[in-house]
Amino acid sequence: MNKLFFLLLLISNNLFANTTTANLKDKSSSSINTKTVHWGHNLAPTTQTLNKGVTTAGIYVVAYGLSDDVMIGTSPWFNFYYQMDNIVAKAKILKSGDHEVAVQSAYFKSINEADFETDGRYYQMEASISNLIYSYKVSDYYSFSTNF
Repeated sequence: MNKLFFLLLLISNNLFANTTTANLKDKSSSSINTKTVHWGHNLAPTTQTLNKGVTTAGIYVVAYGLSDDVMIGTSPWFNFYYQMDNIVAKAKILKSGDHEVAVQSAYFKSINEADFETDGRYYQMEASISNLIYSYKVSDYYSFSTNF
């Protein structure tokens, strides 16, 4: 499997193990303070980033916040389903009221050579993609994002 995926998973396990209860709890209450990050689609990401030191792990992405505005990650889904190593970096470059601008770059490379003689699984590629992303916060529950 993807070495980067396991590295990020190891980092996330260490971060969760080293996080104190005071860091996880909201100072005004005893409930855990969480932030939902909407990733968007593979070809249309959002400007949202993880906070510094926060790790998320799921089928779609395993990511780590290097700062409040910069994060790195990988997609276990791409690794498992497409047999493709991948890395993604996102940086928020502008925050002004309800407007945000970010840039995201990703790199993908097939792990195995194409094999045309076995059950039709001959998907192979190497690619990179970069997005300039603009988001507008319409309300507390809805944001509009567009990508170039």
